[in-house]
Amino acid sequence: MLRPFRDGFRADVLEALKDRLGADFQARLEETLVTEQYYYVQLWKGRYDVARDYALRMGERMRRAELPAGVWTGRAGDAAFYGQDLREAASSMSRPSAARRTTGCS
Repeated sequence: MLRPFRDGFRADVLEALKDRLGADFQARLEETLVTEQYYYVQLWKGRYDVARDYALRMGERMRRAELPAGVWTGRAGDAAFYGQDLREAASSMSRPSAARRTTGCS
């Protein structure tokens, strides 16, 4: 998920998104970046329970929008792991949506 931000977006992908979203492109890009940043800031602050709960809420929002929630389910598991709640981490990682998780990180 973060690879495009690290490596940059291909110009054709950006143009396709801009064409499809029109005037909403900038707002959607900023919204996406803010959700990612909030989660990682909570981890950085050691607020693993807050990060986990946020990831669970984001996953639920994705499911309600009929979008894949695996990335956020996996992030909930990651936060639980960092918070040393290994039972919750294992439970999150064994959910079907977490099995389809792709972070885009190498």
